[in-house]
Amino acid sequence: MVQVLSSRILLRPTDPDRSRDFYGRRLGLAVHREFGTGEERGTVYFLGNGFLE
Repeated sequence: MVQVLSSRILLRPTDPDRSRDFYGRRLGLAVHREFGTGEERGTVYFLGNGFLE
């Protein structure tokens, strides 16, 4: 049997600021890290044993 130890979900939202508001402020997900600048800026959130990027 295979055990899944972690998972990762990658999203490319059309409105990054709105997505950060939704996942960070509305859902209350903790930020794991932020990277990049301008158009290439990204945020990684904790999802239990996984991450949402």
